[in-house]
Amino acid sequence: TGEAVEANKWTPSGALVKAILINGASAMHGFTAGDPEWGVPGGVPLEPPPSCRQGFGRMHLSHSLPLKSNTRASHPSVLMVSDGMKGDLAIGESHDYCVKFPPVLTEEARATLVWMDPPAMLSSETNLVNDLDLEWYDRGMVRVHADQ
Repeated sequence: TGEAVEANKWTPSGALVKAILINGASAMHGFTAGDPEWGVPGGVPLEPPPSCRQGFGRMHLSHSLPLKSNTRASHPSVLMVSDGMKGDLAIGESHDYCVKFPPVLTEEARATLVWMDPPAMLSSETNLVNDLDLEWYDRGMVRVHADQ
């Protein structure tokens, strides 16, 4: 409902706050301004997010949370979160969520996977410690999206 309910409050993790902000972001369009002082040329087109030039896009809190005061059509009507899991995943394991959607969606469905990685070892070639993937399947168990 977007209305504060005292019994439902909790302190979200940093990963959940990051996921909510990313999930409501929208792509920016146009070109970079450049920086002559640093020799960075302007006029480079912005790539779709996520990218090194615009990150995850422009953050819109009103697109992220179903706030009661938000009367815009772009705000989500439902927000489902899972803040942390009990137990760790081993290599090759997965954690599944089943979300039932109505037969006809009246708004865009979005999912965002965010986690907090521990620092990598200083001598490592890559800074990514945990490599997690988000996959979506339709009702017939056909993969419709894979973020790998």
